[in-house]
Amino acid sequence: MEARIAETLPEGRGWQFEPKWDGFRCLAYKDGPRAVLMAKSGKPLTDFFPEVVAGLKALPAQRFVADGELVIPVGERLSFDALQMRLHPAESRRRKLAAETALQLRKIMVPEMEAAAHHIFPKPRLALMHAD
Repeated sequence: MEARIAETLPEGRGWQFEPKWDGFRCLAYKDGPRAVLMAKSGKPLTDFFPEVVAGLKALPAQRFVADGELVIPVGERLSFDALQMRLHPAESRRRKLAAETALQLRKIMVPEMEAAAHHIFPKPRLALMHAD
């Protein structure tokens, strides 16, 4: 479900609220030594966030899918502008920005990768992720 802007919060029982992160929705996929990041649109994000990929590869779990939000905290706020700067075409610039910015992946883990991957990723995306 997509977030919507509202003037007031609904009242009554049964409502739950969560913050709207000012970041990129991201699916993180790990299968053994391979880790892939994708935007919810299907655009690959792996090359733009090398430190997240390295962090995923370092995790002890060998197979999983995580659905979360890539964010960059600046002071007490999240900076979408700083995050957009990371979408740079030059690898040297991406690595420099990765070293300079404190990126976070706020996540929800999905424990069974194979079952979850078939529900989250379209079949062409699964084929891409399994290609070497």
